[in-house]
Amino acid sequence: MVASGALADVVTGGNDSFPAGAIRSTAGAVSVMAGRNILLGFSGSGWGNVEAQTAINLNAGQNLVVDHFSRIDVRSAGPLTITAGGDVSFVNYAGVTTEGGPISITTGSTGTFTVGASGGSFGSHFLGGAGGDIDITAQTMAINSSIDASTGNITLNNSGSVTGSGSLIANTLN
Repeated sequence: MVASGALADVVTGGNDSFPAGAIRSTAGAVSVMAGRNILLGFSGSGWGNVEAQTAINLNAGQNLVVDHFSRIDVRSAGPLTITAGGDVSFVNYAGVTTEGGPISITTGSTGTFTVGASGGSFGSHFLGGAGGDIDITAQTMAINSSIDASTGNITLNNSGSVTGSGSLIANTLN
């Protein structure tokens, strides 16, 4: 799915129930690109999940916000990749999971990565997956809820500050 142009947003909502995602592939991958923002479950419009069987790639020209109980889930050991030109935020019980696949999140060069205090599941071993590596790159990070890689590794790449009260659960923390 592509929303082209500097002002183009992808917005989901509507309270789709698990496992029916607002954007969903039952046998393959999902790729979403927006010229500006990707807003999942934005502004009280209900949760707006993105789900795929093999892989997810989300790319926002500016910000990516996952809000209001929304989830990004890969239902296998496939990769989940999020790239934004600005900030990446998970707020109001939002979550991201794989079943053993790696999770890679990259903000813009001055971007902030945020996991809100009322965070949902954030991990790479959902439903018994082995635990894939989690790699997060941002200038600043506000981690106020747990990030869980189980037997995988967590790597935080930042040039600014890391704040918050969330725990990091991993085989190795880099």
